[in-house]
Amino acid sequence: MFTIEIYYDTGDSFTSYSEIEKIGAVFPTLEMAQKALFDIEDHFSFLSEVENDKRYHHVLGDYDSLKSKVEDLYAKDWYIDFCDDDKEDFEEIYNNAESKELMYAILNSSHWQCYLKVDCGEDEPREIRAFWIGFFEHPRTAKIVVEGKPNEIVFKG
Repeated sequence: MFTIEIYYDTGDSFTSYSEIEKIGAVFPTLEMAQKALFDIEDHFSFLSEVENDKRYHHVLGDYDSLKSKVEDLYAKDWYIDFCDDDKEDFEEIYNNAESKELMYAILNSSHWQCYLKVDCGEDEPREIRAFWIGFFEHPRTAKIVVEGKPNEIVFKG
């Protein structure tokens, strides 16, 4: 069994420090863990790109660019809506969205920014919270570790 460990910086307005935390999902195969690791990286990259676009207004004035970005978002393996019932409503909003404001609202939805789904070999994909992303949180590294077995030793002496 495998899991993923994230090393990230966090803190508050006055201090900063580093944390190491497991994502809370266990994978039966190395291949599934590797896919999840790739999805975590892709999620962060996509979010960073959207945040950069918002910050520098590269796509905010262009409906077609926003629509293309939303289509890219929906196509991601890790993408997750608020819940299954909301997905149909969300897609209906998207299909009927004729304004850049609605496309922007979809991209600005905090749920996909804070959560992603991973395949753990169960009946349904597992939803995990992206604890390594936030106002004070910034990911540094992520690695696959063997669950339940030591992957590090500390020499005393």
